[in-house]
Amino acid sequence: MLRLVSYDIENNKIRTRVAKMLLRAGLDRIQYSVFIGEISDEGWSHLWESMEGYTEDQLGEGDQICSFVIGPREFRKLLVLGKVPDIEYIMGEKDVLYL
Repeated sequence: MLRLVSYDIENNKIRTRVAKMLLRAGLDRIQYSVFIGEISDEGWSHLWESMEGYTEDQLGEGDQICSFVIGPREFRKLLVLGKVPDIEYIMGEKDVLYL
């Protein structure tokens, strides 16, 4: 499943740890606090539980982590001003990301 994850976390240590967890799970950073990528339901459940366990009782009052499932059709309709993410790479349609 294609997942979009965003967060707003004030604490630097927690924010960095969450970002590293998302990157290790294979999600791509498309903005500073926004990640997207293909991840199985089982993989997502494990990742979410890990983030939940790490951040439990440590998130500030206004902090949040949000996750959305996005269908391929919707993702292909992405509108971007500025640097466009490599949609084919994120969708798993090619194995190499050219920079």
